[in-house]
Amino acid sequence: KTVDWWSMGIILYEFLTSMPPFSGNTPEELFSNVINGEILWPEEDDELILIPEEAKNLILSLLTHNPLKRLGANGAIEIKQHQFFVSLDWNNLLRTKADFIPQLDGPEDTSYFDT
Repeated sequence: KTVDWWSMGIILYEFLTSMPPFSGNTPEELFSNVINGEILWPEEDDELILIPEEAKNLILSLLTHNPLKRLGANGAIEIKQHQFFVSLDWNNLLRTKADFIPQLDGPEDTSYFDT
């Protein structure tokens, strides 16, 4: 299960920045950055990508290398109680209507993606 929390950290980072948290010019450099935890954070003065401190803390907690120390290792309740989710009503989450529901022409419709 802890690998799912690692993946959640990767996905959350990508949702907030539109890029992966680890990069490298070669596969070896990329692998080294993952192993060493060298996350490529956006520059502080980048007004287009502002990552709240709660989100940054959550990402770092999810991308902890030791799976026994990773946030979520003791259950999803650890994730739910993180400061990043303080305003989320977990009990009514599934009853909440989405702000945007795409209208698709079919299962292979990609019109909402940039060409």
